[in-house]
Amino acid sequence: MFLLEWLMWTKTWVWLYLQHTFIMMYWITLPGLLAAAFLSLRYRAPLLAAVLKRPDGLGAGLSAVGLGFLDGDVGRAARLRTMGGLRARGVSAAVAFAYLLAGQATSLPMVGLFTVLLGLEFGLGLLLGGLAMVLLATLGFPILGLAAPRQREAGPLQYPAPGEAAGEWTWTRLLGSGAGWGAAVRWIGRVFKGTWLPSVAGLIVGGFILALDMHDAWILPGWLGDETWGAALASAFLAPLLATVAFLFPLGNLVVAASIWKTWTLSYPGILSFVLAASFHPLTLRTLSAQYGPKRTAGLGLLLYVTACLGALAVPIVLRVFGLEVTHVPWFRDLVDRMMGLPFTMLGTGGMPGGRMMSH
Repeated sequence: MFLLEWLMWTKTWVWLYLQHTFIMMYWITLPGLLAAAFLSLRYRAPLLAAVLKRPDGLGAGLSAVGLGFLDGDVGRAARLRTMGGLRARGVSAAVAFAYLLAGQATSLPMVGLFTVLLGLEFGLGLLLGGLAMVLLATLGFPILGLAAPRQREAGPLQYPAPGEAAGEWTWTRLLGSGAGWGAAVRWIGRVFKGTWLPSVAGLIVGGFILALDMHDAWILPGWLGDETWGAALASAFLAPLLATVAFLFPLGNLVVAASIWKTWTLSYPGILSFVLAASFHPLTLRTLSAQYGPKRTAGLGLLLYVTACLGALAVPIVLRVFGLEVTHVPWFRDLVDRMMGLPFTMLGTGGMPGGRMMSH
């Protein structure tokens, strides 16, 4: 009987997530996807050219981070193929990993969806935490002794749609032609193609977590969600371990993180480190192990785990410098409530309540 009730509430929460993302917030979700597509099509190829022209150094690293941020091929396997192509063309390990880390945790679709699910403070926090993680990991790469390939291969670096990555797009062509809009739609299609399976799984797991929480059956203790530095430290170092078990990257891990936040059982840094853990997905490490060997890959996994935790912990410190703080009351809550009164915002859908707030 209880199991049946949990399953019914799981289905309800899955529907609420879909309703929130694509019905209530469609006026942010859909324009956001189009904006991400146009930015990727316009700047991805120039950033790739910049990385290949100067395959090492600060400039190459910044270009690689931008490339990872804008690349629409968000699937784990696609990112690894591109990283392998960069390494084969002589790009240094630090620069290639900067692309991989930025892309797997802080790509435009990831940041955008996290903002829609939980608010601007989470999208911004993910971006800042990802940049901090890239910086810290880059400083640690020399310790691992990851050498560049001995030979540099010739030829273009292939994407799933080479014609759209030819670097010929201008803003006039993109926005003023059917070909540009068609390329943007195909870009969005590739995002959904690469993420639909973990996204569906994440919806189910996220809904089940909230159903458990409504019946006081969720396993994490409430003190982990306290707004103290002790809870922040514990959450930041525990959350990546939970994320690797959840195994729902890409995008599905965002829904699970949002559900845990609604249970009030992980603090803000823990939610960020949960998402940043996508950078050391077990299948990613298994692929890298074939290239670098088990010992170095184990060291790499440990380095990425530590830098994900520290990057997440750095975010609230940076925010406090600017007088900002993250609590369970979202930023701009009053403004959003007023905007929901406008006709185009689908006021009647009701939005996404919080799990623990709803159950009590």
